[in-house]
Amino acid sequence: MLLQEFDDEKLLEWINYEIEGYPSIDNLPEYRKIGGQLYGTYYKGSMASHMTYNHVPLPLGDMPQDDIKVLLTTNMSQGIEALKSMIMESEKGDNRGLSKVVPADYNKLLDILRYLEKKFGNLDDLDIDVESKSEQELKEITNHIYVMIYNDQSITIGDKNKIKNSNIISKIFK
Repeated sequence: MLLQEFDDEKLLEWINYEIEGYPSIDNLPEYRKIGGQLYGTYYKGSMASHMTYNHVPLPLGDMPQDDIKVLLTTNMSQGIEALKSMIMESEKGDNRGLSKVVPADYNKLLDILRYLEKKFGNLDDLDIDVESKSEQELKEITNHIYVMIYNDQSITIGDKNKIKNSNIISKIFK
């Protein structure tokens, strides 16, 4: 109410955005772009006997800076009341902070990298020695990666293969 006396359109627009939320991130102030840390949960050992590590900071290695920024930055475009509610909800939980869901594509990528590391050893140098595997082993590894990507057992790689028993549903709209 006090700032309305200035009769400044940009100032009034800012107040409105702060109260109601920003319509797009194009005009989002820098102080509403929050940086964070990537945490994860992982299991070590077999399914029967394993250790669980929760809320472990995950290194991003040599990931391109643009990807790191997208992954670790959250744009807070909500209005003040929504932000207050989010903070109050997060304080009720165990994490004591706001969180951002990592897109499933990143999780699939991590699963694929973990699988490749199991098959080829440490990938820290981003090098895969395909010469150490036979042509058949490479086909099996490739096939397994396709299954990981599409999460569907109906796709096989090779000549004259067909899609069978697919769990992918398609609809034809008339």
